[in-house]
Amino acid sequence: MRSRNNLLGLAAAALATVMLAGCVSDSEPPASASLQKPGEVGTADLRSVLLTNAEHPEGTQIAVTIPIWEAWARFFPGTGEPSGIVVYPRCVSYFSAIGGFESLEGWYQYGLRPNGALFVHFVAKAPRPQALTMIRMRVAGCPEGFQTIQGWPPSATGGGEIVTSKLAFTERKVSTLPEADAFGITQSITFHEPGNKLVQTIRQAWQCTDGPCNSYDAFVLKDGLLVWVHEGGDEKLADQMAKALHDRLGKSMMDGQPKS
Repeated sequence: MRSRNNLLGLAAAALATVMLAGCVSDSEPPASASLQKPGEVGTADLRSVLLTNAEHPEGTQIAVTIPIWEAWARFFPGTGEPSGIVVYPRCVSYFSAIGGFESLEGWYQYGLRPNGALFVHFVAKAPRPQALTMIRMRVAGCPEGFQTIQGWPPSATGGGEIVTSKLAFTERKVSTLPEADAFGITQSITFHEPGNKLVQTIRQAWQCTDGPCNSYDAFVLKDGLLVWVHEGGDEKLADQMAKALHDRLGKSMMDGQPKS
């Protein structure tokens, strides 16, 4: 399976047309998701960890908040990567180190910051206690790949032009969070033909007009729950959002009801 789960930030851009067309809406998990053992965190409860619109930076637009299973079904058909985006080697996929994005149970949120930059957040049940260690090992062992993007947005390629770039991941320092493990990544995309019109269109969509296009990931593992934050172009905001979601872990669970 051509799994490219670490390209969620790119997938978010690919989904922009679908979101604006109104084809995606907030939805509740199936009834079976609420079935759980006494004292166990249910999937529906995890939604309350994600921020509401009022809790995001002013001017943020939340496009969708849905269960991870639905995000996988809608946004990553067949190959596990958005249509039109391919990266080699296949080991450049840090979520595959923990069983793949599609195996996670939790909630997914995507939207745009006031300047048009993309963000993606999710909270999920950690598949194993060593999840962050495994992601760190994967990034260290397979840190870069050759990326092709066909058309823009990739979800509507129609046999469009192909541009290429280098996709690279490096570990970055993040602040220590109480009673949690934290890990950060810088994602860098360097286009091979920066003057290409399609490249310029993509750069405009990513709010990245010059040099490598950087985005920042932050992971938090606490009490068996895994938080992932992806912020386009703003490292400080990525860490702020990771802390905000960290502070809601446990508290939101005790509130008993997911927030709208």
